Amino acid sequence: MDHDSLIAYSRDEHGINFFARYRHAMATKLSLSLVSKSWHTFIAEFLYEHVVIRNGEQATQFKDAIGRGKPHSTHRGCGFWTSRIDLALEDVHLWEDDHTNSLCSLLQDCPNLVTFSTAHCVAEAYLFYPDTFMKALVPLANLKKLKRLELRGEIPFLTSIVSQVSDVEVLWLLPPLKMLRESKASSLYLPRLRTLITDFRNSKFTLDWGLPSLQYYSTTDIVHLTQHLSAWGTSLQYLSVPRVALIVPALSLCPNLTELSLNFEGVIFVPFDRAPTQHHLKRITIEGCPDFSRPVSWYNQANSLSIDYLRISLLTLASETTFPVLERIRLVLPFNWAPYEDEPPACFVSVWDFWLEACSWRGIQVEASVGASDHTANIWRPFSSDLLLRTV
Repeated sequence: MDHDSLIAYSRDEHGINFFARYRHAMATKLSLSLVSKSWHTFIAEFLYEHVVIRNGEQATQFKDAIGRGKPHSTHRGCGFWTSRIDLALEDVHLWEDDHTNSLCSLLQDCPNLVTFSTAHCVAEAYLFYPDTFMKALVPLANLKKLKRLELRGEIPFLTSIVSQVSDVEVLWLLPPLKMLRESKASSLYLPRLRTLITDFRNSKFTLDWGLPSLQYYSTTDIVHLTQHLSAWGTSLQYLSVPRVALIVPALSLCPNLTELSLNFEGVIFVPFDRAPTQHHLKRITIEGCPDFSRPVSWYNQANSLSIDYLRISLLTLASETTFPVLERIRLVLPFNWAPYEDEPPACFVSVWDFWLEACSWRGIQVEASVGASDHTANIWRPFSSDLLLRTV
């Protein structure tokens, strides 16, 4: 998965679109496998390339299925083709020693596993069965091709797993669905980690991590962001800033960025012109743009100052002073927009149309992704002000 697809995928925190696509793909594969015996033989490797385990019993079933697929030691079992395993445990259920043994065996029979994920776990078995559950994941340390971990849970659980897979290149860390306990900083050295995505509001536990190869960093942490960027900023090519108030110090610490992602969170004025010149930044993605959550009726004479702030922010975004080599701006829009029935307020349209003209004059392409299905699939379309108009 390329970087753009990975960032799009990480927007799907609960896996709703991800598993919908998985079910559709599996239905197609199963249908093809039933055409004939020869088709079944051909499709078998694709049936097992992505394994999703919902409970301990399924772990046993997959282990048995892969075991049946390798009757001779020289025969490649179905696990040979498995590149991704999602441990997406559902509800509350027992995690027993048999399940641990099955998962251990399953992991050992998947020598080409690239991605292991607990990102979409609802049941947090590691809390209720910490010893047996951790034993189930011990084989991860011996998988030579494992390059990507997506882990949800308490910090000690996450760091324990990550410390065993020091060659990991992509890491997505998510907090548990229930209460998060305070945890101190831990020391880890991950020499090959290129991408770190963390959804923890407080990432203090990563302050002492050595990440010499880090290039892509996405975080929701506003507490320790500048500390992290002081250590990693000069090597970053991509940065996601969780709050626009941090844009100036963030850009000051990251002189080599080629891509920037911003969350406006309803802010009207963004001081792009106060940031240092970005000589390498070619693409900016904007989420939560100030007026995306407002009805058109909000734009009236009483809010003229807010309109001016919005106009200034957009124009400085397209300025050659701060972003001289900018090529593309992307806007992430919600799906619940409908065409405006009457003539929209002129002030509403003029801000965006004037900005689009400024971007066009500089040769900057402006694109939009509309709705969660497109957000999580990295689908973009040309932007126009019509996409912003909706009824009250």
